[in-house]
Amino acid sequence: MFSKKDLLYAGLDFNIPMHLKRKVYPTNLIALLLTFCVALPFTIISYIYFRPLAIFPFIGMILCFSTIYLNQKGAFYYSRFIISIFPISIGAIFNAYLSKTGEQPIPSIYLIELGCSIIPFVIFDLSEKVYLIVLSLISVILILTFPITNDWLEMNLDANIIRTGWLSNVANLLALSCTFACVYGYVILSKETENETLKLLLDSKEKNNKLESIQDELQKSIHKNELSQIEDKKRNWIIDGINKLYEIVRANNLETQMKYDYLISFIVKYINANQGGFYISTINQNDLEMIKLVSCYAYNRKKHINQEFLPQESGLLGQTYLEKEYIYLIDIPKDYIRITSGLGDANPRSLIILPLLINNHVEGLFEIASFNTSFEKHEIDFLLKASEVTALFVQNNKITEKTNFLLENSQQQSEDLRAQEEEMRQNLEELSAIQDEMKAKENVLLSKNQAINLTLAQIQFDTNGNILNANELFLKTFKYKLEDIQNKHHSIFLDNEYKLSNDYKIFWENLNNGIPQTGEFKRMDRLGESVWLSATYTPILNEQNIVEKILKLAIDITENKKATSEFEAQILAITKSNAIIEFDGKGEILTANSNFLKMMGYELHEIKGIHHKIFVNEDITTSKEYNEFWMKLNNGEFIEGEFSRIGKNQKQVLMRGSYNPILNDKGDVTKIIKYALDITKEKIV
Repeated sequence: MFSKKDLLYAGLDFNIPMHLKRKVYPTNLIALLLTFCVALPFTIISYIYFRPLAIFPFIGMILCFSTIYLNQKGAFYYSRFIISIFPISIGAIFNAYLSKTGEQPIPSIYLIELGCSIIPFVIFDLSEKVYLIVLSLISVILILTFPITNDWLEMNLDANIIRTGWLSNVANLLALSCTFACVYGYVILSKETENETLKLLLDSKEKNNKLESIQDELQKSIHKNELSQIEDKKRNWIIDGINKLYEIVRANNLETQMKYDYLISFIVKYINANQGGFYISTINQNDLEMIKLVSCYAYNRKKHINQEFLPQESGLLGQTYLEKEYIYLIDIPKDYIRITSGLGDANPRSLIILPLLINNHVEGLFEIASFNTSFEKHEIDFLLKASEVTALFVQNNKITEKTNFLLENSQQQSEDLRAQEEEMRQNLEELSAIQDEMKAKENVLLSKNQAINLTLAQIQFDTNGNILNANELFLKTFKYKLEDIQNKHHSIFLDNEYKLSNDYKIFWENLNNGIPQTGEFKRMDRLGESVWLSATYTPILNEQNIVEKILKLAIDITENKKATSEFEAQILAITKSNAIIEFDGKGEILTANSNFLKMMGYELHEIKGIHHKIFVNEDITTSKEYNEFWMKLNNGEFIEGEFSRIGKNQKQVLMRGSYNPILNDKGDVTKIIKYALDITKEKIV
């Protein structure tokens, strides 16, 4: 199977004269462009609208590929002759057949003929005058003899669609493509000639000045290498520092406070500063946003200082927090900071305060002070990157703490619910155990029944399902009065479908056979609104062990059901309104929803397992920024913004979205989910 490179460079490996070798690549290029930009589209158009003429552009495609094949075999003169004569000849024949006798030629096809007439001047050298003259004369004859060929060649075809219809615009575009192919080939030749001329001039100049420039170049190279080594050393210093920060924030064996302490102490020591303060933003009991000092480090010791203040009341710290820009001072007000050591007290010479900024939200602050006159640029760059890493850590830590809090509450609620269920189960067992002693313990049963009435909705039915009695909690839950439901059938709480179902019939047969029914039941209140109950229907037996009536004890769980339904609806709404795609850590596609597939024009099987690069231009995928993009995602960084992507058939898609790394319990990225909205139309407008 030939690649694009194989086709373009076919024949260049032959040992041939330079003037001929320069013409091989433009010949191949023009053949390919004529094939895919002119011959193939006209073959399709002709097959649809002028089927008898479809053979001519198809022959043109074969001849274009034959040109490349002849170049591959070394037959350069034959290949150039073919590509110079046959395209214009086929265009002339095509035009003559489509135009009726006496009609003017079709302008778009006439343009293609004119474009093809340029080809000899692109692929033949001026030294090949005979070929140029002969081929030019043939081209002129083919163009000027249209009235003659028009009389000879004629078919009864309706050419109005290509002469004046929408297809005329398409044909004009293809004609421009033909001309572009020739001009582009000529530009390549001109560029090669220009490069060769420039190379000769540069070589001459280089030889004349070589002895004088060697020493200067050597000195510049040495100086450049020295500067490069210094810059590399600074970059490596920054990278090493950031890697060590990542080790601290990812350490699973450290408490959060220890991580705070290690972070600020490492940063202070790494840049040879004297003191550092680490602040985070919090919400106090009055729902006010506060800045809290969580760790302080000075002179190789942790300082135990408690500070908490409002941003608008905290001077430079508050200014940094509110403006979201770092502050760097070398003229520090007296007594702004007191750094205490064994030698006495002193005010620092330089101070920098940095916001811990992520997604335009300040998660905290770094305050670093030093006796040095100033911080160097690479030290400030390190502090800026360190603040980004720390901001992400603080944000993730807050999210984790909030999640744990919600999880604990959920677990506690589950425990409470299980306790209630257990209590209800025990009460029911106790009620069943004392049925034989009911008369003797009537007072005890009455008191327990009162307790149940306060906590459980209760209703009684006879064996036919007619309502005997109900407590206040049940009546309140279903918005009825007792007289509204007494002596009416249990089915008043059901919808029509379930009321007539076989399941409902079996439900009452089981109860009449003494089989309790327990579970979650959907019922209807007086207003027709749904009520969900966690309930038990218990058959009450008489002394002959015959079912005498049915007792139902229930807990209203409607709100829990609504909350669950709302959560599921929210997830469904996000899926329906957003284009969603998932990648593994390598960038390979795991799955995508229908919105995303529709936006990009693909089916899932076409992209599943393929790398994200399928949506990006090649010059971006090979860039440093693209590699850093995936490194950030694999480091757990959230990325959002507007992105330009390439859909199927090179369709440009503009989208606004976010890439969200999904972490496991070890903090490792397991996959990346992208949520996006199509803003292509919005951007075009």
